[in-house]
Parts: sequence; structure tokens; C-alpha cells
Amino acid sequence: MIAIIASFLMLIPAQAPGQGKGKNKKKNAGPPAAKEIEDIDPEGRFEGGIIDQAQRFFLWHDDGEWRLRTGSTNQKTSFTGTIKVKNGTFASWHGAGLDKGKKNPDFFRINNDRTELSFTFTTSGRADGVNFKTKGENAILEFNLNANGKSGPKVVRIGKEKQSPSAMPFRLKAPEPETKPKKESKGDASK
Repeated sequence: MIAIIASFLMLIPAQAPGQGKGKNKKKNAGPPAAKEIEDIDPEGRFEGGIIDQAQRFFLWHDDGEWRLRTGSTNQKTSFTGTIKVKNGTFASWHGAGLDKGKKNPDFFRINNDRTELSFTFTTSGRADGVNFKTKGENAILEFNLNANGKSGPKVVRIGKEKQSPSAMPFRLKAPEPETKPKKESKGDASK
């Protein structure tokens, strides 16, 4: 029996790696690679409503604060995700429109290092979300967002132009924190 199998194997031609069946096919490349930092302007809210949109995240930066909202028509949608801050931390945060009831409560958490925010929102016919500020020079935000099991870039709209990122997760540079002008001291002898 072994002799028969061995003689059969000798009849099969050997193939070098990368040759033979499917040699022109791409290897399992997976999803497209995310850009290091997206070239999308997050400043300003877009025109129009949020709740009339189907299963979407809306993200914008306005007046020194980031705003993330989930929008869904009357179809109940589960939104989950994480936001990580690299080269900085979360400075302040608060929820917007979150349900606190016993059935499907919306929630978000910030880790002890103030570098990661995770959330779960159930949205239907209204908007849920979180507002936050960051601190740190050259801070970069990394978003990994999921709407009803869909985590591709098409579930996200950013800024006034409602642009989608190139991949998920995606990264945006946080605007530099605004610095307040220093008050002049009354006893300044240099004047």
C-alpha cells in the first residue's frame, strides 16, 4: 500500500512557492490599510439632521470640543466603539442624549490613564453621543467604531463635508489646545 502511494506522489509535479494554481491571485490582503492620519477636516457640524440618517456615526470638532453622535431612523441600532488618545489624554467629557433606564442603558467609560474611551449606545429615532476635549501637543485620536456589526469606514461621517475615512480604525490629528493669553501683573516694572 505504501509503495502505491509513494509511486503516485512521484507522478505529481513539484511546484515552487508562488507558482501553480492561483499564482496571479493576491494573497489574503485583508481590508485596506488605514492611513497614518486621515486628511479630513473635522471642524464644524454638517447641515441637516442626525436622526433622519440610517445607522451612522457623526463626528466633528467645534469650539474646542469633539462631538460624536450616533444616528438612526426608527430602527433600533447598537453602536459600540473605542476612541484612543495617543500623545495626550482626555481632558473632559460628558454624555449627550444618553438613556439611563434599566433596559438597554447607554454608557461610556474612560480608563484610569484617560487615554481610552469605550462606549455602547442603543439608538432609535434620536441621537446619542459623547462630547470630549483632549489635551496634549500633537495628540492623535484613533477611532474604532461599529454600527450593528458593521465597522467599515462608510458608517462614519466627519465634519461639515460629511467625509468618510479611508479605513477602520482611523486616525485624526487633534487640533492644538487653545492657549489663553496670560494676564499682565499689576506690579510689572518693565512698563
